[in-house]
Amino acid sequence: MPDVFEAYVKVFHRLDAYYDNIDNPLSPQEQEVLGLPRCEPLRDLVTRLRTFDGNTRVRWKSVAEALGLPFVAGLSDDWCRAVVETGCWPRYIYGPEDGQLYEEALLELSSLLAGHGHGEVQRCYFRLPKVPFLGTDQPLLYEGLLTDVMAFPMEPSTKNPVYYCLNTPEYWWPPTNDWCVCSDYDLAFTVIGGPRSLLQGVLNSSVLEALEVQPDFRIDVYAPMP
Repeated sequence: MPDVFEAYVKVFHRLDAYYDNIDNPLSPQEQEVLGLPRCEPLRDLVTRLRTFDGNTRVRWKSVAEALGLPFVAGLSDDWCRAVVETGCWPRYIYGPEDGQLYEEALLELSSLLAGHGHGEVQRCYFRLPKVPFLGTDQPLLYEGLLTDVMAFPMEPSTKNPVYYCLNTPEYWWPPTNDWCVCSDYDLAFTVIGGPRSLLQGVLNSSVLEALEVQPDFRIDVYAPMP
């Protein structure tokens, strides 16, 4: 992402609660024999969500609070795994997906970006990630309308039907270069650069979970944990 925009945000990719170990729990004796960790913070969080919400989505901020971590730009599932017992994360929390904005997030973000065009139908460039198509004749660069971001074929993930596999764009941006969205193939978050007025809408969104960042911030899995 070039250091040319007024502001930047990091959008966290989706987390979901995994309820199987709550709905079909092993007995305390079985857990002891298998040496399974108790995972109280995550289990309690997921149990509360199941009781009061029923939605599988788990907010990053809620996870950070449950684990005593700061909700800051460097937050990642690596930080979370570092402060819980081994095996707790996949038992109760699924995600985030690398390089993937889930469908609800794509709809919300495309709507916010379209609103920045003052009612005009915006043209947009879309560039698919190279890695999945190595050794093929698959074109990577497309041009269309901003709303066409939803037209790229998406298939349910083999891991979890809530998530969708490629082909969501790795980069998308308008011909005016006012903003740029990047969902890097290897990263579990999306970075957006653009006018501060536009990105304030992303930060205020009830659908997206985002924090403002600066070009010199370390926000990948190597960000030092406080």
